Amino acid sequence: MSPALSLMIASHMDMCKKCMESFDLLQERAVNSFESSHNSFADNVDFSQMFKDITEDKPFCDGYYCPVPQSVVTTTLQLEGKVFNIPQPLQRFAEKARNQGWSKHLGKIWQAGVTIGGKNLAQFIYMEQGCVVPEHSHTGNEITLVIDGQFSDGMSSYDSGDLIFLNDSHTHSPYTANHNGCLVFSIVDSPLHFTDGWAKLINPLSNLYFKANTD
Repeated sequence: MSPALSLMIASHMDMCKKCMESFDLLQERAVNSFESSHNSFADNVDFSQMFKDITEDKPFCDGYYCPVPQSVVTTTLQLEGKVFNIPQPLQRFAEKARNQGWSKHLGKIWQAGVTIGGKNLAQFIYMEQGCVVPEHSHTGNEITLVIDGQFSDGMSSYDSGDLIFLNDSHTHSPYTANHNGCLVFSIVDSPLHFTDGWAKLINPLSNLYFKANTD
């Protein structure tokens, strides 16, 4: 996987019990396969204890959504009096976002961009209650992780921990009615293309913004 995709999947797994359990099962199968094919080495190593030592601190809770345990959280993001716990793989980027600060835009949107490497635009995005992002399509790929809250986009509704993959076949208009708003982390590899009414005028700015923040 690309570094950007790996980052997003790891962040989702940090919030999702179901995926973490599937990953643990795959690890266990890999260990058992290694043991059976490397008998001479395996005779001298307690793989069961090694596996237990590696995985004993994994997040666990009831239900599919598993917030990061408070004992693990070392970084939070704060905005407008709200405090958000950040998944472990994103915490180093949250530090950068916190140092850089937030920018507020029209439509009740706040953004804090971070550099993750490669030709990617990565941002923490907070949508206040009542926020409506103008309808747009994607000239490339967009991966979004919902960190806190809920939003909808005309195609589906998303909750904390959900990981969303979009490409140039999708057109949507995200909005949130949640009274606490919604915080997401989003990575795009090309500019958005706005498709409705006055928002089409934003397209040249969208292209310039992407170029300026990915060069």
